Amino acid sequence: MLNVPRIVIVNKLGLKDSDVAAWTWIVDFPMYEYSEIKEKRIDFGHNPFSMPQDGMNALKNKNPLCILAYQYLKIKKNYKSSLLEK
Repeated sequence: MLNVPRIVIVNKLGLKDSDVAAWTWIVDFPMYEYSEIKEKRIDFGHNPFSMPQDGMNALKNKNPLCILAYQYLKIKKNYKSSLLEK
């Protein structure tokens, strides 16, 4: 959704460098989030088979919307290379 404006800005400001391999790691995905389908329903954020950070303690004692999952996303120059669990 934001890819097109990002590319326009990068090209306009001359920030693109084809000789550099830039990697980004995105971590601390939310385990749960509000459903996009049903109002006020909490659903899995990404992968329901991920381990919550802090394990069963988090599931028993935390607000579901505050639980983070052991997941990460590795991106190289606009391409998702993997969505993996620890």
